[in-house]
Amino acid sequence: MREKLPEIMRLLPGVMERGERWAEIFLLYMLKTGDLEHKELLREFRRVKFKYGEEWIMTTAERLLEEGRKQGLEKGREQGIEQGIEQGLQKGREEKALETARRMKAKGLPLTDILEFTGLSREKLREAGILES
Repeated sequence: MREKLPEIMRLLPGVMERGERWAEIFLLYMLKTGDLEHKELLREFRRVKFKYGEEWIMTTAERLLEEGRKQGLEKGREQGIEQGIEQGLQKGREEKALETARRMKAKGLPLTDILEFTGLSREKLREAGILES
């Protein structure tokens, strides 16, 4: 991408003449598909002189970067919620298995059966106070 950047940048004035939305699409495409750093791309945009000016490019680039950050935050939040739900379900399954182990022990069932049917380890049973150390 870097080697083609001067050629691509020569296309920019024509893109800008088609309107701001075309320029936004062009800029977004460059940011998403190029192997350029954002600052490097913005530096190249500054070199090109055209009627919309640097201020428009900076505000558009900043807005697009902010949209990208928001999308990243939203995705992270969704993943966090999914992880929280999964952890809650896992904790619920573990609590249920511990309750089952307590009831099995109270009925006098052998430890081997308790371990087999609950899937819990001896260590977990000790931590929960079901087995004595």
